[in-house]
Amino acid sequence: MRILIVSYSDLAGGAARGAFRLHECLLGAGLDSRMLVQHKVGSDDRVIERGGLLERLAPRQARRLRTRLETLPVR
Repeated sequence: MRILIVSYSDLAGGAARGAFRLHECLLGAGLDSRMLVQHKVGSDDRVIERGGLLERLAPRQARRLRTRLETLPVR
């Protein structure tokens, strides 16, 4: 069975750590588990960080820009 866990982060925050523990338990049970996250903190190769070229070249600036762009409709 192949399982994909989608989360904001792999280790930043309580829910993220819980999702990562679930991922580790699934791997321990012999299942093919992967995580798709927006913000990767750890070094697990099975955790895939979502992002484009800007995130890879300048991750901190890309996060700030994305946050500002996302709040524009609210303003």
